[in-house]
Amino acid sequence: MATTLIDLTGKTFGLWNVIERGPNTKQGKPRWWCQCACDTLRLVSTSHLTRKCTPSRDCGCTRTKLGRPIEFHGSTHTPEYVIWVDMIERCINPKQKSYSRYGGRGITVCSEWSKSFLAFFADMGKRPSPKHMLDRLDNSLGYCKENCRWTTPDIQYRNRRSNRWLTLHGRTQCLIDWSRDTGIERRTIQRRIDLLGWSMERALTTPPRITKRSIV
Repeated sequence: MATTLIDLTGKTFGLWNVIERGPNTKQGKPRWWCQCACDTLRLVSTSHLTRKCTPSRDCGCTRTKLGRPIEFHGSTHTPEYVIWVDMIERCINPKQKSYSRYGGRGITVCSEWSKSFLAFFADMGKRPSPKHMLDRLDNSLGYCKENCRWTTPDIQYRNRRSNRWLTLHGRTQCLIDWSRDTGIERRTIQRRIDLLGWSMERALTTPPRITKRSIV
């Protein structure tokens, strides 16, 4: 008894979108012209599209090595892709210099993002400008759509766990805001307080002077 062929046209399986029926394999098994989410067009068999045991139904654009992506066609040099890879590395690779502040203290990447750049890009979109960075709203939580945003360095600095808050004349604000208001470099303020032992008032009100070696 012949098996009735189910029309898969228009259906989506993993990252494949079925365009139309294609030629059968040499063994007579049906294949379909499919387009991957990364725009690759390929003939794909019915079994590859429909079997649930397939961990990643795509053209190979999200192949992984040790749990992290190694290629994604033309997107590998985009800022968003680089940021995505760095995000994953910080959380899973003990050899990454920032691992101790991320994966080392339990910060993880949600399963959707860890497996697919497409999922990350669909949620976050393009970063608004070259100055924008990926930031977590709650630094005690991991990377996911609900906890991430594109933000500028000054806003990201304010959101750091290590952010420093200074009080002068009853006014408390973070170091970067004092730097902005006084016109004194953030590192100069830190150096005055931590290395030179200046009082808060002196550190925040004394105009900087340039020496041959540094700014004080």
